[in-house]
Amino acid sequence: MSTENTTPSNRRAKTKAMEAHDVPTEELDDAETSEAPTLPLEEQPAAQTAAEPRVPRPRIRWGAIVWGLLVGTVAVATLAVTRTATSREDFALWLTQLTPGGIWLIVVLAAGGVLLLLGLLAAIRRAQRAA
Repeated sequence: MSTENTTPSNRRAKTKAMEAHDVPTEELDDAETSEAPTLPLEEQPAAQTAAEPRVPRPRIRWGAIVWGLLVGTVAVATLAVTRTATSREDFALWLTQLTPGGIWLIVVLAAGGVLLLLGLLAAIRRAQRAA
């Protein structure tokens, strides 16, 4: 007995596969495909390469970088303050002993820091556009 599967569906699949390989192909003549003359790469016209538009480099998103650094700094400072139980207690004691003048001083310093940061980012943006 043969080891091949000789069911009718298997024989039909084999004959279809054989017919697929017998597809006639048209051979092209070399004269038909080589009508247009081509130039080697070294002989390409210089005007063609000079006229190609330059793709602008992607801008560095300095705002995202600076704000990311600011958020990272605040996160590290928060972790440093709340690292141990004694440091959390000291921070809580400092917060409860703040006077209204001290709170205003912290608010004004924070607002000044944000304004300084925005000015720095505007200067970077202006320098980037000028270049």
